[in-house]
Amino acid sequence: MKKISIVGCGFVGLCLAVVAAKRNSHVIAVDTNLNKIELINSGKSPFFEPNISEYLEKTLHNNLV
Repeated sequence: MKKISIVGCGFVGLCLAVVAAKRNSHVIAVDTNLNKIELINSGKSPFFEPNISEYLEKTLHNNLV
């Protein structure tokens, strides 16, 4: 299993983290915005992107992000 670190959970960073986790990589994503971090940790995306919340929830459930 690959280990990947991503700095910044904006549109590009979070999408990249979710796709990498979906492909069985262990991902650590960091951001300085506490509200954004709380949303992501609860399985919700801070922006709209089709299916990202569904994928995020699955990867969090499997402890991949």
